Amino acid sequence: MMEHHTHFAAEADGVDKYPVSNPTGGRLESLPNTTTTERLVPHSEPSLNTRELLQCNLEQLVSDINTKRKRDTTLLQDFKKDLELLCSAAYSSMQAALYSLYEQNSKVINDKLEELMSIMETLAKQEEELEQFKREMGAFLSDLQQ
Repeated sequence: MMEHHTHFAAEADGVDKYPVSNPTGGRLESLPNTTTTERLVPHSEPSLNTRELLQCNLEQLVSDINTKRKRDTTLLQDFKKDLELLCSAAYSSMQAALYSLYEQNSKVINDKLEELMSIMETLAKQEEELEQFKREMGAFLSDLQQ
């Protein structure tokens, strides 16, 4: 007895890579536009025997599965595009907020740096004055001892 296996597999970016295969080995063709219920109910046509009817039903079922997989893949791709747009917008918003924060902080930092530079200049002048005072005091004490 020969076993037939139907292969069901899908990949988010390529359902066509893994279509459901026909267990009888033949190519699956579409049946006329009918609902799944209509296709699965045996017809009373005398030319179709039970095996042929089952084969037709199976082929249509496989075709329906593949169609739904393609639809699911399209939905996932659309969802991915929407997520990419949202992520891009969120990134741009975060980047703008960060640059705005840098700009605000730069003003404060620059003000503090200017104040620090002014203090450093004042300190340098006072150190110079102190050195001058030491020299003059040394000269004065030297003069007193003579």
